[in-house]
Amino acid sequence: MGLFAVKTSFPVDGRTVLLTGASLGMGRSVARLLAQKGANVVIVARNIQRLEEALEHITTSPPQPKPPASSLKPPPGTTILHPT
Repeated sequence: MGLFAVKTSFPVDGRTVLLTGASLGMGRSVARLLAQKGANVVIVARNIQRLEEALEHITTSPPQPKPPASSLKPPPGTTILHPT
């Protein structure tokens, strides 16, 4: 089971995220995903050419659609312990 057995949800819409090593591989993929979810992404890399390519890759990704507000409501009978 391990770490990946639990699904967590951390809202990033409107938050600023700084990623180092974001010009390739996992960093680039995470930057793209966070940008699609509405985060303000700041990327840092050692190679300017790869950094510019990553920026192009991230900014040309369409944002992910947000679920309708009705799907975010708790089911009937749910007790909310900590309202936000």
